[in-house]
Amino acid sequence: MAASDSDGDGHRRFDVIVVGAGIMGSCAAASRGARVLLLERFDRLHVRGSSHGESRGTRSTYAKAYYTPMLRLERRLWDEAQAEAGDGDRVLTPTPHLDVGPRDDPSLLAAVRNGGASSIEVVEGSAWPGADVFRVPDGWMAAASELGGVIQATKAPS
Repeated sequence: MAASDSDGDGHRRFDVIVVGAGIMGSCAAASRGARVLLLERFDRLHVRGSSHGESRGTRSTYAKAYYTPMLRLERRLWDEAQAEAGDGDRVLTPTPHLDVGPRDDPSLLAAVRNGGASSIEVVEGSAWPGADVFRVPDGWMAAASELGGVIQATKAPS
């Protein structure tokens, strides 16, 4: 719970109330300048919600166009959070991200078209850059993004 102003009658006032202190609720509550009440039913870092576990992957390859600007903002905010945490507490580890699928996959093509990734043609045999790591069927493509990463979820709400 963040500090808030009193209304003079001893009642505390908040600009925003966030229900759920998982990764999404904690990120929403972290916005600067707002008086926020963060409510959580369970203990901090509990295992009952979708945010339990050590890590989360991030990517920018989504078919919906409205995600691309949000993901660029997300990355900037995670970079800022990492800068605040310092190098001793690694919250975000940036890593390239690669989605691979059939060349005519609508979601993959849309992710490239929306600017969330760049297209890499996957060619037969060892002629493509990932061939030494894994093989994919002929006629597939890859969508690569430098905006991938791994978030240490248990450190993120700190």
